[in-house]
Amino acid sequence: MWNCVCPVLVKLTVLSILVGIVAAAGCGSDGNSTPGAGATTGSTGGATSSGGKTGTGGSTSSGGKTGSAVPGCGVVTELAFWQTEAKGIVATATDVAWIGNANDVDGQGYLAKIPIGGGTPVTLASNLDAGTQLATDGTNLYWVAPNDGNIMKIALAGGNAVPIVTGQGQLADIIAVDATSVYWRNAQNEIMKAPLAGGTPTTLASNVEGQNIAVSASAVYLSAYDPNTTSDNSWLASVPLNGGAAKQFGPTTEGEIDWVAVNATTVSWITNNGASGASISTVATAGGTAVTLVKDSSADFIAVDDTNVYYVNENVMKVPLAGGTPVTLTTINIPAVTSDPAGIALDATSVYWTDYSQRILKTSKCNTP
Repeated sequence: MWNCVCPVLVKLTVLSILVGIVAAAGCGSDGNSTPGAGATTGSTGGATSSGGKTGTGGSTSSGGKTGSAVPGCGVVTELAFWQTEAKGIVATATDVAWIGNANDVDGQGYLAKIPIGGGTPVTLASNLDAGTQLATDGTNLYWVAPNDGNIMKIALAGGNAVPIVTGQGQLADIIAVDATSVYWRNAQNEIMKAPLAGGTPTTLASNVEGQNIAVSASAVYLSAYDPNTTSDNSWLASVPLNGGAAKQFGPTTEGEIDWVAVNATTVSWITNNGASGASISTVATAGGTAVTLVKDSSADFIAVDDTNVYYVNENVMKVPLAGGTPVTLTTINIPAVTSDPAGIALDATSVYWTDYSQRILKTSKCNTP
């Protein structure tokens, strides 16, 4: 049985504090849960953007916890709201940043950020050709301009959005970075990389039809399938960072691999098997047998740290990479937090996500010290 947390909602505005408690339906006490724990805080107001731009938003938090008392467990924080079509999200040591598209129209994309502790959202750039995925090296933000065929960059501190690679054709909406390079798939189904500062792109592998990309110290990992067949089968592929043929790295599975995430020693992914539901699997980056961690028909979006995979279904969840029982960090489907997630990110202590109610939300990882 999954551990469960009953969240409480607390709404905090700039001028006043309103405290309310909402009990989540179906969330009760068992031997491991913390009944009644949970809160949400938030701030309202417009966002003053760098470069004279103005964005909208506020602040909120959300979360939950099972097990021993950890600061922030049971608290859901709404860091920002009215963030139109917010999708891809990243977290750094100081800020949470996200990419969105006002009205979901080409040329109306934007980037925004807010301090991880809350505050006023700042619009970093607007009127962009922007996809739905975002990457960061901790100092800059990177994204794909899929229609312009460019790989874009902007400083997290603010400044102008600049292309670091151009002329890539109609691009897949996938991107990843490491300490030195940015990685993407171009219109010719080639896995590419270029220096973070810009420069001549390098082709790492050709004839790779797939999506969702992650990078480790030695390889790029992505979902892949055979475009020459009508099969729904897919697999995890790996490409060496110094180039070479893409190789099948995980088992062939029925359905699509929707999301890929990596840490120093493992690569994890979600497979959507259609009628039979979704599953989360992991395998060592050194190779070996893949292990299914959880089967969950509604699992979506994943992020990993050294010990856990974090994902969303109707809740925000985590499951140990070593295997074990999934833990509910917060229940999403309560009156104040009732919208499907659209992206997930981590820092050392918290989980952040965007949702289709145009909010940026936060909860504790609920890890014991």
